[in-house]
Amino acid sequence: MSLQMRDLNESNEFLKLLFDNITSGIFLVDKDVRIQNFNNSFMALFQQPEEKILGQRCGNAMGCVFAVEEQKECGTTSHCSTCQLRQSLIESFTKIVPIYRAKLTREFYIKGEKTLKYFQYTAKYIMYNQEQMVLVIVDDITEIETQKILVENRNKFIQKVFGRYLSEDVVTTLLDNPEGLNFSGEKRRITIMMTDLRGFTSLSEQLSPEKVVGIINNYLEYMTEIILRYKGTIIEFIGDAILALFGAPMVQDDHAQRAIACSIEMQQAMKSVNEKNRSQNLPEVEMGIGLNTGEVVIGNIGSEQRAKYAVVGSNVNLTSRIESYTIGGQILISENTKKDAEHIVFINDEMPVQPKGVKYPITIYDVGGIGGQYNLYLSDTNSKDLQVISKVIPIEFLILEGKDAGGQAKKGSILKVSKKQIEIRTDIELKKFSNLKFKFLSNEGKDISGDIYGKVIDQFDNNGRTVLIHFTSMPSKAQSFLNGVLAIC
Repeated sequence: MSLQMRDLNESNEFLKLLFDNITSGIFLVDKDVRIQNFNNSFMALFQQPEEKILGQRCGNAMGCVFAVEEQKECGTTSHCSTCQLRQSLIESFTKIVPIYRAKLTREFYIKGEKTLKYFQYTAKYIMYNQEQMVLVIVDDITEIETQKILVENRNKFIQKVFGRYLSEDVVTTLLDNPEGLNFSGEKRRITIMMTDLRGFTSLSEQLSPEKVVGIINNYLEYMTEIILRYKGTIIEFIGDAILALFGAPMVQDDHAQRAIACSIEMQQAMKSVNEKNRSQNLPEVEMGIGLNTGEVVIGNIGSEQRAKYAVVGSNVNLTSRIESYTIGGQILISENTKKDAEHIVFINDEMPVQPKGVKYPITIYDVGGIGGQYNLYLSDTNSKDLQVISKVIPIEFLILEGKDAGGQAKKGSILKVSKKQIEIRTDIELKKFSNLKFKFLSNEGKDISGDIYGKVIDQFDNNGRTVLIHFTSMPSKAQSFLNGVLAIC
């Protein structure tokens, strides 16, 4: 006569076979929640000898932190009334209802050390030796749960660090493929972008704090959207400046091309920025962009209290130097960026420069556009709209070194004008890229404009005494005067 499944499940032979051949920890408890039988896997799981398991309540046999630290029997500790495992065992007895794959997180004393454990257990009422028992199967899932927590924490960190500075699809890619990240720091060849509103420091001194913030927010709103669309990483906003990366944290083989195309679209968007500024009675602004490609160190930098994804290295400093040569509406790139962008980048001009902190002269390139899949171009910003004035206008200027205006004021005369540029003649040499602070003067030598800021962008003679200056900041008083001059030219 064949043995019925019910009889097999509750037979001593079946339980012995099960106990001896399963890797899960198995134990039987009676109505008093005392352990009446167990397998070797259970003993190995909690590292307890047999005499400390058999006949003991489950909390004492397992080394429950509450039973050990309060030195009480399981069932009488401060935690027992809410203990999930104890309630499951009692419910299995009273309701004859099995508990499947419940999870338990608890600290246990294992080999004398407090250890956080994650368990999954199943509890089922059975008859054993004609006694009512509950069979409990316990699996240690600590390693699995720990890995899940690490992944969750990593994902939270990625969201915290990159959520505001990367597009949603890039953040999703990072979450799905975290192997592309190295938060401890790594060297990588990327393209760095630095932007700046030209002459904004002097402009901000003339405006209320509300208007300064309004201009910056209008500007950053448009620029952020474009950078994220091109999969750039915004490292930080520094007042009116932006530091962004292409090629990190996600590897991008086309980071140089991507950065150039992004820069062109950013310059094109300045029209919309200024339309919004005008609608809010705010002054118009211009932006310069510098790009450089090279090896940097990227990673999570900071302390436990405050850390951020950052970039360091001489190539970051060089990018800042390149950006400092720009005028409004211009994009200047390094030799490396030009090489990496290959044949699809269009160059208007090239200029040898000697940046501070760089041992040898370098060549920087004025970008006119980019072809290929992007097909983006900047409008012509040369001096073709300069108009000769009928009467020479005297000026007084200082050459700026860094942020300081030093030395004695020099004299010069305006020969030609446009809305954004003037051609002047002076008695001293003015080097290309020199920054000037100057004033328009009346015939009597009185200030008729207020402080104007500009950059020398071209020389028209060999001795550098006839030069082209691009305005970087101009008060409304000077703009009104200039408009009047243009009207009669």
